[in-house]
Amino acid sequence: MATLTPAANGQGVPPPSPPVAAGPVLFQTIGCAQCHKIRDAGGSKGPELTKVGSRLSREKIEAQIKLGGGAMPAYGEVLTPEECEHLVRYLHELR
Repeated sequence: MATLTPAANGQGVPPPSPPVAAGPVLFQTIGCAQCHKIRDAGGSKGPELTKVGSRLSREKIEAQIKLGGGAMPAYGEVLTPEECEHLVRYLHELR
């Protein structure tokens, strides 16, 4: 459940969602694109991620990013919780 923030009129409003643009930027800057391809761009060492959101749940994407697995390193201690959320959100929306 989202935490409500006070509004000027005294009623709670949901906090704004993080900008989706941060996900694609992180995907490039932390090196995901060196191994993973999205829409004909990126590496080929890891799985193609163009439609990863239709294959994996949000929770599985988040676990893979945080814990790694196989040849993929864990990023749980590299990314801030906010950065992880941006990246998970971006990848989960790829369908």
